[in-house]
Amino acid sequence: MTAADMLPLLKAWAERHAALQAQMDALAAPFGGSIDGPLFDAVWQVWDGYTEALAREIGDHEGWLAWFHDENDMGRKAMDVETVGGMKCKVRGIKQLARIIAFNRPAAASD
Repeated sequence: MTAADMLPLLKAWAERHAALQAQMDALAAPFGGSIDGPLFDAVWQVWDGYTEALAREIGDHEGWLAWFHDENDMGRKAMDVETVGGMKCKVRGIKQLARIIAFNRPAAASD
């Protein structure tokens, strides 16, 4: 799958995350903005499962989707990465994420 082929899937993933995060923030607001518990754990476990399934579908064998969500805060941190081939860039959005995933796959996996 090419980076261009990934974009609609990644766009939907990012939009779903934004909607989910907005609802979770609204639920947490009456409690000072930070709550924990079985419901919230279950919701984020479903999100993680969706992310893992999407990663398999697009050929992300290196965990870039999870990194983009967990460490790079969906691009808000604009973290620097270096690819297997030595390419360096800041990952601010799903277009850069798609290129990183496509660039880092073994040649046989990019068919």
